[in-house]
Amino acid sequence: MKLAKLSPITMKRIKALSPPWQDVGNPVDIWPAHMVQKQPVIKVLTDALDAILNDYEVDAAILIWVVTTRQDCTQICQLLLKLAESHPDKPLICCIHGTYAEEAKNKLEASGRIMVTYIPERAIRALSHLARYSAFRRGF
Repeated sequence: MKLAKLSPITMKRIKALSPPWQDVGNPVDIWPAHMVQKQPVIKVLTDALDAILNDYEVDAAILIWVVTTRQDCTQICQLLLKLAESHPDKPLICCIHGTYAEEAKNKLEASGRIMVTYIPERAIRALSHLARYSAFRRGF
């Protein structure tokens, strides 16, 4: 398993969100788009994840996020569920931390579309197993 090389279209979409000084690549860091560019975090997250999940070079995505308020928890869960539904062919795994991490985990995993872990290594391992299983299934 290797990190995807983002397509020029995806890079352009993410660069449009980012401050001029930020180098854009994979992994994608959206925090400067929110903190420096003063864009709403939900808009940045929506636009960036949609660009990534629409990229033909990307097979799956891992999101690392901190949920600090119940409102963030609700909004981010709704957004992620919508994105997972509109991209059913792309696994989305979230590493969520913060005060409302457990609530977010329960909401997301109840959908059966998004896996939640607390550490990135577990997310990477899960995607690795999924990739091997997918390759095994293609062998039939």
